[in-house]
Amino acid sequence: MNEYQEIEKLLERFFEGRTSGEEEQRLYRFFAQDALPEQWRRYRSLFGYFETALAEECRLPDSNLRLLPPPRRRRRMVWVGVAALLAGVLAGILLLKESTRFDPYEGSYIVRDGVHITDPKQIRPELEATVRDVMQQQEQQEQLLRTFDDPDSFDPALRLEQQIEALYCEMLNSIQDGEIRREAEKILDINCNN
Repeated sequence: MNEYQEIEKLLERFFEGRTSGEEEQRLYRFFAQDALPEQWRRYRSLFGYFETALAEECRLPDSNLRLLPPPRRRRRMVWVGVAALLAGVLAGILLLKESTRFDPYEGSYIVRDGVHITDPKQIRPELEATVRDVMQQQEQQEQLLRTFDDPDSFDPALRLEQQIEALYCEMLNSIQDGEIRREAEKILDINCNN
């Protein structure tokens, strides 16, 4: 396998995050050379950045600053973090509990004798009575609409005709002789077979 094939495989592994430090150094050296083939030149600035600028950013300062605080301060920071977490959870619970209270009359008002009343305790009984009245009226309207949907219950002439036919059928069903009953049905032009 020639060098370019190896570089291609290393590039693939590099972009997948699977290269070792030695393999990355080899890539840095390869892309730093002057006689770089055209197909690889687009990677030169990227690997130049990784080799120099990124390495400088990651370098620790030369001063004697510690990265970790002293143990006592670390414990205090942990306790402060735990307290902040608990305070956040408690605040969340309180906000959730507060937001679950729902008053359907909040923001409602009535005007009585020219006085604008917004106190829910004062207006609640009147609003509830109004809601009951509206529901009762709605039920009455629905019953009326159902009578319009049922033509038998709305047309008085048709209703009378049905009652007369029911009386004829009752009378004809009392006739024992089937042949006479059928002849009577033909004469009256009704069908009493249920």
